[in-house]
Amino acid sequence: MTTLTRVTLEHRKSIAVLLASILALALLGFSGPVAVGQSGPSAPSAPQATCPAGGQCFADVLPGSPFYDYANNLYMQDIVGGYPCGGAGEPCDDQNRPYYRPASDVTRAQMTKFVDLARKQPGIRIDTTTHTEPLYSRTTAAGGAGVIGEGTGTNGIGVIGRGSVGVKATSSSPFSYGVLAGTDGAFSTSVYVTSTGDFGYGVSASATGPFGTGIYASGTGTFGNAAIFSGTTRVQGNLTVTGTCTGCTGPSKIDHPQDPANKYLSHSVVESPDMKTIYDGVTVLDAQGEAVVALPAYFQALNRDFRYQLTTIGGFAQVYIAEEIKNNRFKIAGGKAGMKVSWMVTGIKSDPYSEQHRTPVEEDKPKEERGLYLHPEAYGQPNSKQIGRVDRPQIPSHPGEQGTQP
Repeated sequence: MTTLTRVTLEHRKSIAVLLASILALALLGFSGPVAVGQSGPSAPSAPQATCPAGGQCFADVLPGSPFYDYANNLYMQDIVGGYPCGGAGEPCDDQNRPYYRPASDVTRAQMTKFVDLARKQPGIRIDTTTHTEPLYSRTTAAGGAGVIGEGTGTNGIGVIGRGSVGVKATSSSPFSYGVLAGTDGAFSTSVYVTSTGDFGYGVSASATGPFGTGIYASGTGTFGNAAIFSGTTRVQGNLTVTGTCTGCTGPSKIDHPQDPANKYLSHSVVESPDMKTIYDGVTVLDAQGEAVVALPAYFQALNRDFRYQLTTIGGFAQVYIAEEIKNNRFKIAGGKAGMKVSWMVTGIKSDPYSEQHRTPVEEDKPKEERGLYLHPEAYGQPNSKQIGRVDRPQIPSHPGEQGTQP
């Protein structure tokens, strides 16, 4: 026996709410409209892309009806097409609007198609001014995901966020993640963020916990990088590097002390093929024309292979190193009482870390870097030959990014 479910005008609002809930879970394709009151799979009339002039979609659901907006929404979403006008008791108006027949029965078969079409809607559209969380998803299952966005088409985008804060992610559990993204494709991107506004931030991250980290990135592949920054990069605060920092010996740049509001002052650094340290100062010779210079208490623990330079100030004398460095001090002799002597001592770092991580002065480039350059422009080569350069394809404008409705 076929069981019918009778649904009249008073129940249509509940049906619409049900369909809206299903829409909020749907991210699939569309398969066609259904006509109210028919048990067959095909509709007697295909819906239009938009409602006729005046905004009224159905001839028998008038403005002012408590179900007016719900019925129009179902029509606009291609879920309900209605019945063509011209039948008995259903004359055509000047717009040839279809009829909804709100008091007609709905069979279980028709309800199945209602639900299926709602489930297969191409996107989610929730428009509200009263609810602060119109879409809330939560799971307590182990390994569960509250929201999954997937864009598998060419230049597809899984999730787009717009607003003063496009996407906000928080995590309060120990060792948890606000955002966890991964990718398996060659040259693919787990997270792609753009900012076009003046003074905008593509990514803004903060950590307020005692051991929190605003951004954590890891690159463990053979030629992987935890991060690549293309363009000017600014660090406001301290920067700690525990490994090798290639190209980090650039000039220092400060506000010019004589005109700090309008100028910068830059100085280059002193380089050496060795891990060389430099210590210098000025000492005054005693009555015997001698002086003992004390170095930092860590000097000999840090350095080896010492070198000396002495220069007298205000006169000439045959000063020399009377005693080499021992117990972090050395002795100068051969001068005149009260004479100033400028001294400089250098050493080669010999602490355990430095001994295990000597900087190779000359080395062959690995196979995958041959023919490429750190600074190709200096050798008249194009930027495409820069080591580590990744020219990722520009993702074209997506409808969701321009405010187009799904």
